[in-house]
Amino acid sequence: GNTIGGSLPGAGNLISGNDGVGIWILGASNSVVGNLIGTDITGTAALGNLQQGIRLQGNFNTIGGPNPSDRNIISGNLASGISVPAAASNLIEGNYIGLSLSGATSLGNQ
Repeated sequence: GNTIGGSLPGAGNLISGNDGVGIWILGASNSVVGNLIGTDITGTAALGNLQQGIRLQGNFNTIGGPNPSDRNIISGNLASGISVPAAASNLIEGNYIGLSLSGATSLGNQ
C-alpha cells in the first residue's frame, strides 16, 4: 500500500544512476506515479539504472495512471524499462517508456 512519487508538482522522485534496479516491487497494492526513472533531472538525457527501471514482482500494483501528472518517465535504463517476470493483475498506464519528458525524443532502454 505504498506510493512512490506523486501527481502533485514536486512530489515525484529522480530514481537514476543506481547500480541495480531503480524500483523493485515485491509486494501488493503499491503505486508509482510522477517519477523520472533512468533520466537526469530535466528528463531529457539518459542517466540509467544498471538494470531495469522498474521490476514488478507483486500483484495489484499501479505504474502511472490516466492523467499526464501520473506519468512516469522510464527511459535510459541499461536493461528493460519495466520488467514483469512474476506478477498478475497490475496496471501499467500512461507512462513514457523510452521517451524524454516531452515524449518527442527517444531515450531508449536497453
